[in-house]
Amino acid sequence: MSVERTGTLLAMAQRVHRGLGMVSGIGVLVGALSACAKDDKVSTNYTVVNHTRGGVVYITVDQQGGILVAGPHSQSGDACCVTIPKQWRPDFRVTIGWQDDSTEQLDADGKPILRDGRPVLVPGEKYLRTVPIEEYASNNLGTMKIHILPDKNVIVVVSLLAPFHPDYLPKNPLQGPRQP
Repeated sequence: MSVERTGTLLAMAQRVHRGLGMVSGIGVLVGALSACAKDDKVSTNYTVVNHTRGGVVYITVDQQGGILVAGPHSQSGDACCVTIPKQWRPDFRVTIGWQDDSTEQLDADGKPILRDGRPVLVPGEKYLRTVPIEEYASNNLGTMKIHILPDKNVIVVVSLLAPFHPDYLPKNPLQGPRQP
């Protein structure tokens, strides 16, 4: 970005600052600088759609992220943020990491083992999958939905629609990725 362009953006942010307050001015400046630097990319939230019988206690996208809990057969809240291309590309892949929730250690009779009156927990398994993102339209950029399937495979969908919406694709993520 040129020095002249940066000066113009700073002046604009200062005018906004006087009219709307310091936080807004800084936000405009940061947004403008980000837009110039990443013309072909956009940031979006991500969420986990857990199709398994156990809970998920953290999720990462390209080794970024952290705690984001999704109970069995449920969806987590949104977390911020991941950067994706504005235009879908067939070669665009993401690496999804997650850990299953802890489980209680059981004795031979299937009863929880207790230590000091509390169940002994076994840490959940950790997983890492590199997968393509399902095709999306630039006018349908929304939240990245990370579907964790019972077989520990992953489908990643970017959409404005919620997974239960009738037009959401794939119709049944448990059937696997859409076929071209």
